[in-house]
Amino acid sequence: MSRGLQVRAFLDDLSRLNREQWLLRAVPLPAIGVFLWLVALAGGGVRVSWLVAAVLLGGLVTLLPDSAAGLGLLGVLAALWLLSVPEQLGGWTLAAGLDLLVVHLASTLASYGPPTTVLGASLVRTWLGRALLLGAVGAAVWGVARWAAGLHPAATGWAMAAGLVTMVGWIAYLGVRLAAGGSDGGAPE
Repeated sequence: MSRGLQVRAFLDDLSRLNREQWLLRAVPLPAIGVFLWLVALAGGGVRVSWLVAAVLLGGLVTLLPDSAAGLGLLGVLAALWLLSVPEQLGGWTLAAGLDLLVVHLASTLASYGPPTTVLGASLVRTWLGRALLLGAVGAAVWGVARWAAGLHPAATGWAMAAGLVTMVGWIAYLGVRLAAGGSDGGAPE
């Protein structure tokens, strides 16, 4: 297939987006704006180069949610946060993480099939449940990190050991569960 035919097919696909796909694909760009606002609220600054990279990647995620652009977008925004925000464990960090979760969820759901795909209710419920669980775990990790930051240096070794044991336990549990076929992977209906 020639380049011209590929572009035409791509534009035809975009013209057939249903309302659900429009809504899902509309999430990344405003979420980038929210993220940049959170960076400013947290005391960080945004250089024009970071802004341009984020908006370009956000546009790619909007057009091609099943591409690697989503990973690039999340990486650029996370690096921006790490390099520009002085207080890494402030409350804005949790809000920024939840904002990135919203981008990931919308992009994942938008990438489930061709632009005309209508997602089943059980699939959407499954992914919303996963996102809520991930958001709760993220909030818990943030809370523990804030708590651990206030400990004396001698006590942080125990906190780190407990965290590592917990993490290894979860990895082992999930590895066994996934190896046994305990997850459906969110397959479409």
